[in-house]
Amino acid sequence: MSKNIFIYALVGVLLAACGKTTGLATDTSNAPVPTPVPGTVPTVPGTAPTVTDTTPLALQIYTIYDKTKAVEYQTFTETGTTVCQSTATTPNVTCSVPVQEGRLYLSSINFQFSWTTKACKIMLFQPYYYKASTSATFLPYWSDTAIDCSLAPFPADCWGGVATFMVPSFPKYTGFLFQPDESLPPGPQTSTQTVESGDAKRFGTNRWSVNDLPLAKRGTSYAYGSWMGADAYIANTYVDYTFACKDDYYDDLPYKIHVNITDINSSPTNPVVNHFNTWAEAP
Repeated sequence: MSKNIFIYALVGVLLAACGKTTGLATDTSNAPVPTPVPGTVPTVPGTAPTVTDTTPLALQIYTIYDKTKAVEYQTFTETGTTVCQSTATTPNVTCSVPVQEGRLYLSSINFQFSWTTKACKIMLFQPYYYKASTSATFLPYWSDTAIDCSLAPFPADCWGGVATFMVPSFPKYTGFLFQPDESLPPGPQTSTQTVESGDAKRFGTNRWSVNDLPLAKRGTSYAYGSWMGADAYIANTYVDYTFACKDDYYDDLPYKIHVNITDINSSPTNPVVNHFNTWAEAP
């Protein structure tokens, strides 16, 4: 993974350095949760998850259909709840989020997370991405013209995955770092980072957001065409969603959340109803 990380500084509030990311955030751990009107669907996200000294890192994910306002929090398979937590007793966790394939393709994905600067001095959010091609004439779903991916500096469209949109100046920067303001007392911090839908990005498949390529297959390159469609994959370039805490030395602290996003087909058995391909079709 590239060492270049887009940096946020925490100065009372979290200041966003680019208009396309939703990095504006404050400590809302004690703010009231909006109460839905009976018979309606919430259109305002709830508060970020609460964190403490013993639960210093927590994550929620919600989706919003394009051009609508309804907020749907997603349930993590491992917990059966809408919150994934890294705790003192279980600091290194994996949380899986299965989402209906149509909702996933047509919705923005919102990562709403909290951490404490006491236990998580520097906060790293690594969004998912992969290198798609080294061809001089690569023409993926998401481009109207062929791209030269054979010579540096490589255009961002030579990669696939949400980091290509979420992280300003990708691929110069590949993830986010949140730094503490040490002039303030240590305490909870929150952020929400949003990525557009695969449909909005004209991506063509749910490979835009899902990271379900098995570990055993990540060392294999997959060519443009066949099940890949107007896409490709270069071996050993797959980078997963990760939230990780680091100290002043930039050494890893024990608190870490790995996220696996998958899609759900309406008929997962024969005959399979599959409208948007993912990495699950990889031979």
